[in-house]
Amino acid sequence: AAMKSAVLLSVSALVLTLALLLFVGVPQPGIPDSPRAAIQATDRQRAIYGYGFLEPESEVRRLKFRAEGVIQEVYAAVGQRVSRGQPLMSLSTSTLSAQVKKAESLLALAVEERERTMAGAMKEEIMAARSEVDLRAERHRFAGIERARIEQLCASHAATAYELTEADTKLKQAEYALAKSQADLKRLENLARPEDVAIAQAKVKLAEAEVDYARERLNEAVPVAPTDGIVLEILRREGEVVTLTDGVPPMVFADDSKLRVRVEVDELYIQQVKVGQPAVIGGPNLHGLEVRGRVVEIRNIMGPKTVFTRDPSERRDLDVGQVLIELVEPLSAPLGLQVDVRLEVGSQ
Repeated sequence: AAMKSAVLLSVSALVLTLALLLFVGVPQPGIPDSPRAAIQATDRQRAIYGYGFLEPESEVRRLKFRAEGVIQEVYAAVGQRVSRGQPLMSLSTSTLSAQVKKAESLLALAVEERERTMAGAMKEEIMAARSEVDLRAERHRFAGIERARIEQLCASHAATAYELTEADTKLKQAEYALAKSQADLKRLENLARPEDVAIAQAKVKLAEAEVDYARERLNEAVPVAPTDGIVLEILRREGEVVTLTDGVPPMVFADDSKLRVRVEVDELYIQQVKVGQPAVIGGPNLHGLEVRGRVVEIRNIMGPKTVFTRDPSERRDLDVGQVLIELVEPLSAPLGLQVDVRLEVGSQ
């Protein structure tokens, strides 16, 4: 009975094993995960295959305002080609224009003040000061004569000591008044002191900076095309409010005059990719067309896949490295188009 039970157990285990093998499938080493991986597996000594997409060499640019306000007008349309410096949008600029005019007025006042400081006092003021000096000098001369006359009278006892003291006082007062008028004349003749001129010039520079700042803010309300290129998307329209913290750019722009390919290479093969390595860009999306290129940059960081072929057996758990390929032949195709890339191993 014990032997019969052991036989039954062995038969049951064999049947269970066969059932599992039929359900799961017997692993066959060397068979790749997808048809393209089969090419990669058989040809991995000569080429590495990857999937990528077309992008502008200068990358897609998300243009934003550097000022806040309400969009007044949109000058471009989706798909429109624009030239460098061409206005694309504008904000309502009434307040900013007023600030520019105010800054320009303050600059004009500062320039006028500087010119007046450097020129010194007006001629009429200097002439009046000189006349005052002459008047005070004459009074001082007369006070001296009067004092001498009183002194002679005192000697002959024809004048009192009080009158002599009074004459001395008047002479001193005339002397002080003359000195004051002479100082006033000198101040007017040398009104443009170096320190005053420096202060006036500093005020002008400050006013010029305010004008530049106001004009720059006005220019920020009208973003322009950074290069020749094409408008890809317009995400904001007239009447919408934009702020500096907006996460959505009003416009997406790209210079598509020169394209490149950003390809993702599996981590198993990224070490075989070298700068200068030849590449061939093709795939079903190019309808049989093949374009040559070369590796110009290898990003030194791995990450998850972002480009998929929709093959059910495609491996998605492997990290990939991004490789940038420069096209050495012209190609006209939509930005973002998915392409196949073949990298020649051992060639540079």
